[in-house]
Amino acid sequence: MDNYLNLCNGAKWPLRLMPISVYIGYYHLYDIVASSNVMACQDAVCSAFGEWQRITQNKIAFNILKNGGNNLYSSQINVIFRKNSNDIKGKTSLDIDNKKQIFGAEIEIDLPANYISIDKLYFVALCEIGKSLGLANSDVPEDVTYYPYRFVTKTPSQRDINTINLLYDITKTSTHSPNVQTTVSQRNMLNELDNIAELKMNLFNINFKNKK
Repeated sequence: MDNYLNLCNGAKWPLRLMPISVYIGYYHLYDIVASSNVMACQDAVCSAFGEWQRITQNKIAFNILKNGGNNLYSSQINVIFRKNSNDIKGKTSLDIDNKKQIFGAEIEIDLPANYISIDKLYFVALCEIGKSLGLANSDVPEDVTYYPYRFVTKTPSQRDINTINLLYDITKTSTHSPNVQTTVSQRNMLNELDNIAELKMNLFNINFKNKK
């Protein structure tokens, strides 16, 4: 299986913390540049989180918090926009305990003041979210976590997917089979209860007829 797990340091989010709470900041300068769609930056980043959740089959899940209040302080991943005079770029910092468990992350995305490419913003967010989950910079240009950014894809590559699956031990068997087995078990139990209830009802009807 082609992957770059050996480049990662092994740190990852405990699955018991899912869904991870995410705060996405507001880039007020975009309101001035393109007031017709003031939520475009947040929407692009939100879509990038959704893509990682999709490719991990919802085993890694996110809860996007709404703006306002103390959400910035109650979130586990914070996405902050900053003004930059050049091009879009990102930086991710992780909070890791001595057991190599990630318990916090901050993604800083620098944006030009006068022009924003939403496609580029989405790609940078996709890359930095991968790093916030524990992925390292890839050594293959086709991967979304390769640096410097190449803006070549709108979804993680198969190597990215293989690496995140290995890091979090995400397999089709472990993800789907237990749920199917539980569902079948519950269905069998309900069928048995229905059969018992039907037998009891029949006995009640027989006794009721006999008393008449």
